[in-house]
Amino acid sequence: MNINPMHINTIGLFFDIAGAWLVACEVVSRFHGEKTRGNPDLYALGDPPLETEEYKQWENKKYILMWF
Repeated sequence: MNINPMHINTIGLFFDIAGAWLVACEVVSRFHGEKTRGNPDLYALGDPPLETEEYKQWENKKYILMWF
């Protein structure tokens, strides 16, 4: 089998464009909903605000897609 450098460059360009597209999708993707539960007091010295289940699921989905 004869491997032509033009074919390797074409395949590399394809993967480069696909990677740029995936990064662009990651940058544009935003969460539309409430991130935390309740209204946390900014001056309290307690636990950090709790994240909603909807936000946790969105974060997990985002990380799974980033593994691709």
